[in-house]
Amino acid sequence: MKTILVVEDTLAIREEICDILKMENFNVLEAKNGLEGLHIAKENIPDLILSDILMPVLDGFQFIKELKKYAATENIPVIFLSAKANKDDIREGMNLGADDYLTKPLSPDDLLISINNKLEKQERFDKKMQNLRENISNFLPHELRTPLNGILGFSDYLRENYQDINRSEVINIAENIFESGKRLQRLVENYTIYSNLNIKLNNGSKLAKIKDVGNISTNKIINE
Repeated sequence: MKTILVVEDTLAIREEICDILKMENFNVLEAKNGLEGLHIAKENIPDLILSDILMPVLDGFQFIKELKKYAATENIPVIFLSAKANKDDIREGMNLGADDYLTKPLSPDDLLISINNKLEKQERFDKKMQNLRENISNFLPHELRTPLNGILGFSDYLRENYQDINRSEVINIAENIFESGKRLQRLVENYTIYSNLNIKLNNGSKLAKIKDVGNISTNKIINE
């Protein structure tokens, strides 16, 4: 069951939205302002947030700014709900990282369509990231062994036969060892990037900065 946090200061509107979501079998959390919503979001990590903009204590724009400060909440999809519909407000909301912008009074159909679209997009992202993790886990050991075997093989040959090989052969062997070492270095550096990405995801981040994870291949992450 997906969890949705509704942040709305007007009780009647908040109750109406929550009733719609509960009828669609969502688990619903409620907050009457941005500050309360921030505490609830950090404690529960909802799958999606619906937030009003004009609220006391912490308005919608301030609320989303605060969400972005924490790894666990920075990329929870946020849909703004507001009677304000001018282009500047919409642009500001989107620049802050909002995923959609719905104007009041709300249409239940439009609300549910927007919610389901965002949740389905996130599910596709999560599935692709899981496939990526599995591919890297299977692919990495082989890729690490290849340059490592080159380093060990050439260095062992040099160690055993140093008295019988000429200068040009030594240079050739040294170049092969160097290239294998550089390849191993790239693998380690790129795997470090992947590990940091994986930690970020495990901390609750949806990684909004990657717009199209479908274009990321295992080979690209490992070998780039």
